[in-house]
Amino acid sequence: MKRRKHKQGSKPASPPTPTIPSEVEKPASPSVALAGADRRTHPRYEFIAAVEVVAAESGERIETRVRDLSQQGCYVDTNNPLPLGTVTDVRITKRAQLFEAGARVVYSRASKGMGLLFTTIEPEHLQTLGTWLNESRETSWLAANRRRSQRVLMTIPVRVSGQMGVGLPFEGRKPRPSVLTVH
Repeated sequence: MKRRKHKQGSKPASPPTPTIPSEVEKPASPSVALAGADRRTHPRYEFIAAVEVVAAESGERIETRVRDLSQQGCYVDTNNPLPLGTVTDVRITKRAQLFEAGARVVYSRASKGMGLLFTTIEPEHLQTLGTWLNESRETSWLAANRRRSQRVLMTIPVRVSGQMGVGLPFEGRKPRPSVLTVH
């Protein structure tokens, strides 16, 4: 059997390493617009509250609910969303707190709802928005990080009574460790 001699220092060719595009790279074509989620710079949080949206030009009024909220806008559930680009005034109410802003419709889906981008927010309403976002962020984190069930070891006093043998009553009281499962 003949053996091939390998030249010292030569290695077999390895497959080329794939390149992973960095987050900084721009889309290949300037005419390609990024999808909705890709354009967001602030996270959205689940947020349920009453909302009133009024179209600036027509005065059309929609009273419904907000589904989610971010630093820059919100999503509103409605069967009759306003057309894209419509300039609106938004009034969100939750408990005794009120938030008002100017907004523009940036996403509209027939019979589903619309996405609003806040365009002007008065300084007194920024604090309310910040409070709501902090509460929603905390609620979202807790929901994502809670365990399905948690076990806790506790000592619980137990009282047992009944009959032994031939009708002789007994009664006892003894603390017993128990496992309690909370769902």
